[in-house]
Amino acid sequence: MGLFFLTVFVVCTLPALAVSQETASPAQAPQSHADHQMDTAPHADHQPHTGSGMDAPSHSEHQMDTTPHADHQPHSGSQTDAPSHSEHQMHAHHAMRLDASGMVMNENTDELPRGCPRIAGEHHIRVSAGREFARDFTGTMFTYDQREWTVEPCTRLTVSLINTDEVRHQWMLHGLPRYLYDQGMFTLEVAAKGQKTASFIVPPGSKTYLVHCDVPHHMEKGMKAQLKVGGGDGDLPSIPGISGPRLDDPYPFEWGWTGMGLTLIGGLCGLALAGRGLGLL
Repeated sequence: MGLFFLTVFVVCTLPALAVSQETASPAQAPQSHADHQMDTAPHADHQPHTGSGMDAPSHSEHQMDTTPHADHQPHSGSQTDAPSHSEHQMHAHHAMRLDASGMVMNENTDELPRGCPRIAGEHHIRVSAGREFARDFTGTMFTYDQREWTVEPCTRLTVSLINTDEVRHQWMLHGLPRYLYDQGMFTLEVAAKGQKTASFIVPPGSKTYLVHCDVPHHMEKGMKAQLKVGGGDGDLPSIPGISGPRLDDPYPFEWGWTGMGLTLIGGLCGLALAGRGLGLL
């Protein structure tokens, strides 16, 4: 029994003694001040720098190369791969003139198209546009009073467009050379009743040019014509009074027993209604 208590005493007191010895042991003395002194002597591999960055490159590495390079040519604009000056050259007669009464686009009174040695002649046409000129053509709502003109190549053509309606109408010609006429067009527009006049020079060669009104649905409703230069190269389709549609739209009807029976029944019903209305039935 005594041996048991002695063992317990030893086991319990040994750890306490170890902790007390650890607490009682003095802390390690700090190193001497001499051990912590900083070496302030200059070193050959640490060159002084004006900046605070680490491992700063030498002054020669920071120099900017101001020598002009052959592949960096100065440009007046910000776009790259700019087309040649001739492609951007603007002509005064190509400007769009726009006001409340209408518009003129791509007028050209003096610059010759390629292939024209000189202006071959002068020609003036007066064309009226409106609803009243469509009365003679079934299925049309608007058209011109003339729908075909013929001129010689290299002619200076003056066009006067007279609008007889209260809605916009145009005389727009397509297919002109784009190097001379922006988008290949010459256009007159009159906003309401009134008149606009402008001129352009037709190209050489024999060609038929489309003339129409670009206001939505006006061409589909009949406002379409053609200008033949040098005799033209044929007629365009669907020109009122000149050419038929590109595709015929026939609606053939074949009589049969069903058709005749329905017609007979409809006729009898019509007679019965008429007789009742007149008090005969």
